[in-house]
Amino acid sequence: CSAIMDLKVIFIVVCLSSLAIISTDAGIPKCCIKTREIPPKRIMKMERWERQYSNGACDIDALV
Repeated sequence: CSAIMDLKVIFIVVCLSSLAIISTDAGIPKCCIKTREIPPKRIMKMERWERQYSNGACDIDALV
């Protein structure tokens, strides 16, 4: 009976850990690793962008 309870506790801990990893992407940042020039026509068609800073988890400054 105690072994079944231990298995249930382990199962719940594994499930909660998996949920935490999936919901936070395990804290792994999505970094742009190289830069390139963007033609002005393509810039005019952009709908949104994000700024990546080199002083955080990523190594270079970039617009993503």
